Amino acid sequence: MESDDSGLRKKVAGGWSGKPADMERLATGIEQLSEDDLFFVVKLILDNQTQDTYVQSNVDGTVPLKDNLPNMLEGEFQFDLYTLGNNVLSQLWEYTRKKVDL
Repeated sequence: MESDDSGLRKKVAGGWSGKPADMERLATGIEQLSEDDLFFVVKLILDNQTQDTYVQSNVDGTVPLKDNLPNMLEGEFQFDLYTLGNNVLSQLWEYTRKKVDL
C-alpha cells in the first residue's frame, strides 16, 4: 500500500521543506540580502535562539576610515543554520524568499 503524500508536497511547494538543498538555497539567499534586511534576520535568530543555537557576534572593533573620516563600527554576526529550529528556518525562508529569488 502506497501512502499519498500529495497533500504534503502541496503544502511545502515553494515553502521550506527542511531538505539539504533548501538549506543551501537559504544560505545563498541570506548572503544576497541587503544590510537593512539582515537586521531582521539577526533579530529573528537572537529572539529565537536556544541553548543549542550557534551564534557568534563580534561588533566591538572600530577602524578609522581614510581621509580622517569618523571611525566606523565594524563587526560580524555568525550563525549556523543547522542549529536553528524548524520554525525559525521556515520564517527565514519566507522572509528571504520575498526579498531575493530562491
